[in-house]
Amino acid sequence: MKSILNKIKAQLSFKRQKKIDKTEYSDLAPIDKVTNGDEYLNALEWALSNERVKNIALAGPYGAGKSSIIETYLKQHPSEKEKSLRISMATFGENAVNEDETPKKVDIGQNEIELGILKQLFYKVDYKKIPQSRYRKLHKIRWKHIWGYLIGLSTIISLMEYIFFPEVFNSSIDKIITAGSSIKLPSVASLLLFGVLVLGILAVAAVMYRSILSHFKVKEIKLPVDATVKSEEDSNETVFDKNMDEIVYFFEETKYRLVFFEDLDRLEDSSIFVHLRELNTLLNNYNVIKEPIVFVYAVKDDIFSATDRTKFFDFIVPVIPIINSTNSGEILLEKLDDSQEIDITHEISQSFVLDVSPYISDMRILQNIYNEFIVYKKTLRTGQGLKLYDEPMMALIIFKNLYPCDFADIQMERGIIKQAFIDKQKCLRLKQTAIQSEIDKSTEVLEGIQSEALKNIKELKSVLLCEITNWRGMAYQIINSGTARASEIIQNNFNLSKWSNSDRCTGYYYDWNGNGGQSFSCDRLSEVCASYFEREKRIKLIEESRIAEEQGIVEQFKIQIHNISGWSLIRLVEQFDVEEVLSSEVRENKLLVFLLRRGYIDEKYANYINYFKGNSITKEDMNFILAVKNMESQPFIYSLTKIPMVAQRLQIYEFRQKAIYNFDLLECILSSDDHSEKLNAFMKQLADEDEQSWKFIDEFVDLTEHQSYFIKLLASIWPNMWGYVAENAVLTYERKIHYLALVISNADIEAIVAMNANNEMSGFIEQNEDILQQLTSVGSNKVIAVIEDIHVKFRRVSIENVPEDVLDYIFDNNCYELNQFMIQHVVEYKNKALVPDLKSKNYTTIIKLGYAHLIEYVRENLSQYIETIVLTEEHVFDEEEQIVDLLERSIDNQMLCVRIIEHVEFCMGDITCCCNDQITEKKTAVKGIWDTLLKNNKILPTWENVNRYWSVFKFTQDLLTYIENHTEDLVSADSQCIGDDFIRGFIAIEIADGAFEILLPCVRMDNFEIALNSVAVSRVSIMIGCKYFEFTVARYEEIKQSFPDLCVEFILQNQADYIAASDNIQMDSKLLENLLFSDRIEAETTQTLLDTYSTKYMTNRIAANLQAMGLTINLEIFNAAWGCLDESGKQNLMLEHLELLDADAMHSCFAELEKWYSDFLDRSKQHVVELANTPENQKLAERLKTVDYITSYSLKEQKEYDSVTEAESVRRVISCRVKVIK
Repeated sequence: MKSILNKIKAQLSFKRQKKIDKTEYSDLAPIDKVTNGDEYLNALEWALSNERVKNIALAGPYGAGKSSIIETYLKQHPSEKEKSLRISMATFGENAVNEDETPKKVDIGQNEIELGILKQLFYKVDYKKIPQSRYRKLHKIRWKHIWGYLIGLSTIISLMEYIFFPEVFNSSIDKIITAGSSIKLPSVASLLLFGVLVLGILAVAAVMYRSILSHFKVKEIKLPVDATVKSEEDSNETVFDKNMDEIVYFFEETKYRLVFFEDLDRLEDSSIFVHLRELNTLLNNYNVIKEPIVFVYAVKDDIFSATDRTKFFDFIVPVIPIINSTNSGEILLEKLDDSQEIDITHEISQSFVLDVSPYISDMRILQNIYNEFIVYKKTLRTGQGLKLYDEPMMALIIFKNLYPCDFADIQMERGIIKQAFIDKQKCLRLKQTAIQSEIDKSTEVLEGIQSEALKNIKELKSVLLCEITNWRGMAYQIINSGTARASEIIQNNFNLSKWSNSDRCTGYYYDWNGNGGQSFSCDRLSEVCASYFEREKRIKLIEESRIAEEQGIVEQFKIQIHNISGWSLIRLVEQFDVEEVLSSEVRENKLLVFLLRRGYIDEKYANYINYFKGNSITKEDMNFILAVKNMESQPFIYSLTKIPMVAQRLQIYEFRQKAIYNFDLLECILSSDDHSEKLNAFMKQLADEDEQSWKFIDEFVDLTEHQSYFIKLLASIWPNMWGYVAENAVLTYERKIHYLALVISNADIEAIVAMNANNEMSGFIEQNEDILQQLTSVGSNKVIAVIEDIHVKFRRVSIENVPEDVLDYIFDNNCYELNQFMIQHVVEYKNKALVPDLKSKNYTTIIKLGYAHLIEYVRENLSQYIETIVLTEEHVFDEEEQIVDLLERSIDNQMLCVRIIEHVEFCMGDITCCCNDQITEKKTAVKGIWDTLLKNNKILPTWENVNRYWSVFKFTQDLLTYIENHTEDLVSADSQCIGDDFIRGFIAIEIADGAFEILLPCVRMDNFEIALNSVAVSRVSIMIGCKYFEFTVARYEEIKQSFPDLCVEFILQNQADYIAASDNIQMDSKLLENLLFSDRIEAETTQTLLDTYSTKYMTNRIAANLQAMGLTINLEIFNAAWGCLDESGKQNLMLEHLELLDADAMHSCFAELEKWYSDFLDRSKQHVVELANTPENQKLAERLKTVDYITSYSLKEQKEYDSVTEAESVRRVISCRVKVIK
């Protein structure tokens, strides 16, 4: 519990220390981390470890860091710190100085010093550690001790009663229980209640006991009677002598063995050191105290003489001063860094410190400068809330400490600083006067130009020619050391200065009646020319457009005057020599000149040394004025009270800087006519497109009560105002609309047109669909005027809740682009019922709407309309009449017509409805359109449309392709309109055979008279296939002659007709073979052909395939086939037609097939012939038995031995018994 309390105590102590550490004020208290003090600490440590050393001196001047060495040593040696004491007379010494500012001598008696030392000793320790001491201190009596005593005493009494008087104890218990039972409490509860009562009585007794003790407590240390301090008149004993036993007892009972004495040398009484050395010797000689006791004295070097120093102290540690005037800058920077570490920042740069530190020669002055700086800053800047800067304030404090008298003069509004700024004003007036003289010269020239009535050189010289003649006419020839004609003189390159030295001239002139040849003489030529020569210079400025240049020069001079009037002293000193700006009195003070040159002291120096008294304006107003003069921006909403007076105190040039931005100030000058120049400067500053300027505008525009005037004025000054707004990526759309409405409502039309120089405004209006809805707050007339003057063409615009007069103007004057969106709004505005058809029938809907302005607008821009609307919709179903209208109006733009036809979904019933009237004049264009219609299948596939196209353009590739693509449709279409001429061409053209084959039957000629040799073979083949012409012997002969390969096809297509006419048609083996083997020949026809022609025109192929044909043959055909076959073929033929053969025929066949049947040839004797057991041989055996060639046959199995495989096998055979023929 104790450790926890100690931790809490340490934490609270740490927080208090942390709070203390956050101050910047520096004191003389020692530090516990001395720099460059390692050797001091080593020396001190060595001395303390030397048992022979009992008195140690830390010797050095005041402020050298002796106490810091002690603090550092104790921090590094915690064990030594626990047994050390520190005695310092600074705790009760007097802090005073004499009139000559020297330290006042501390006048304290020796006994008082010793008594003070004695008190510091005894108040260091707890009274419990020195219980036998006669000095008593007030201490706290803890409640736990009192309660412990009372509870312990009560317990002992109860225990004694229970042991020695049990009857009384038991009787008491019974009484307690009885008393409890009377109120219906159980025994345990009665005893507990009694215990609570006893505790209450003890609590009362504890309070009374503590109160009684506190009234008799000793509140302070009282010396005994025999130790009372008396004056020297009463006793010669010192306090140490009288209380020696207490002092010895103190060191005997405590652990303290190291005592540090500080600041005793300030008392300038060396006798105290003698007494302390005597005390040290006594304590170290006392045998009871086992450890040595060491006294360490922090003293200055000259406290003793040279001999006494070394005799009095056992060891001396010399202390070198840590700080001197050579490193004051470094120390000041360290102080600033230390402040920053505790989150206190001073706006003092390193360059400033290094700049001013060479002028500070004493560290005490440096310390005082820093402390005074903190006081001044917190009093004037922080305390009053003024916007002051740290470096000027520090510079003035440095000047105050180094030149206190001159600083006192500042506060009396006199002295060299005041004189420096008087010198500044004198210098400014001289410079402004010089510039003004240049302005006056240029002004004189401009005034002469303004009064000049003539505006060009020719006019001027024409007047000169008249004045030379004394206004009798106009000279056309002048003679003066040469002849010059008027046509030469009036030219710009003729120099009048050549006559400046000539007084006389002669010449000829025309009088006012136009009569020429009149002579004149002039005796004052140079005088006349002189005035004209000056006028010529002025007119040249006019002709060369240099008036603006000259005016610009004047303006530049004026700007210079304005700028110079705002120059600071540092700017003047930078621009000109110091001798030219400052008087000799000021220049003598080198520090002041340095501070002025660097700008550390400037025109606002009075604000850094005096309280501000806001009599005429408030403190906040003054703070704003200071911020403007410092060019330090304040928040725009910074509140000003006496605004007209603030405006009055600020110069015009100060309205050209960003620091002037303040809502209250601008609101004031907008409402007043007294500050027009300042307002103009303010507004020009706002129009510089700087980010801060725009931020101000953006906030102010919604706050001002003079919004209209503000926008009007800003728009007139800032031509790019809307361009800046439109391109501002930060502004939301709504915010831009807000500014657009303000500009349109309040700015002049001329200003708006100027803003739209690069189409920024018109572009913005055109790009935003809801722009008219957003501008409903603006008057319709102004909106219409803007639309007209900046030539707005809306791309997309919503019309809901838009005034009708605005919409009427837009739609009637075509102030919109032709696009789907805008056309929809026009239709919606005029007839909402037609809107649903717009998407699929745009042009049709426009025509139905009947709005002349729209129809005319569309037709004037038809190509654009088609490109952007008709061709962009996914599905277009305009009516045929309107499609034809688009095509006819676009007929000269073939590519566009093609795209229309390709894109629009339609199918024209009659091709002649499209551009038929223009065929004569634009046949090629019409053909292109019709071809495209065919290519894209936009014509109904009928023979009528095919014939209509063919009747104009005959057969073209596009028509043929169309016919091919729509073959199926044309097959079922009515072809009665097709004539023989069309069919002849159709048969002759190169159309796909597939389409030709399908369509040819649909277009039969009334009388086919075409010579087939003029028709392609493929066409003839198709015509044969569709029986386009009848089968006749003549037609067959024609085909045979021209297309022999088609004869078979012709016969196959007409088999019945062929059989009927076959007697008149020559047959050959090839034809017979082709016919018999055709898969399209009918069985009846095949049998007829086989029966009729096979015996004569039999071929090997026919013979080999007789069985496959499945036809019936006779023995005659068999024999014809037998003659065409080889042995294998004959065997097959025999086996396939066994039913045709008798025994003799069999024998003949066997004779030719000896390879297989030679054993059957011998019929002279009965024998057995074996045949392989196969189905064919079984049929043969059966037929042989039938025709009685063999008597019988049987099926047998024979075993055979294979010597190669050495295995037996079974062979199945047919055994035939040949019949003997006798």
